[in-house]
Amino acid sequence: MLTLKPYEFEDLQIREFNAMVQGYLQRKRDNDVAQAYFTYWQLRPHLGKDTTLTPADILAPLYPDVKPDPEEDRAELLKAFGM
Repeated sequence: MLTLKPYEFEDLQIREFNAMVQGYLQRKRDNDVAQAYFTYWQLRPHLGKDTTLTPADILAPLYPDVKPDPEEDRAELLKAFGM
């Protein structure tokens, strides 16, 4: 949450707004990383010795690596322009 007042929002430049949003998203991710770490250590005593679970495994569903498909983007662009 950026907690901007309306007059503060109007005075922002695009670059300032984007920097605030990126900072918010980074803080949110850092918080999620910490929560995944502590969740792992809460689960660890109940897991077997041969477990391969890591904090990264807990965090992975929150931030999947989604790479755009160029063919899908091209098809969507052609559809948008009726080609």
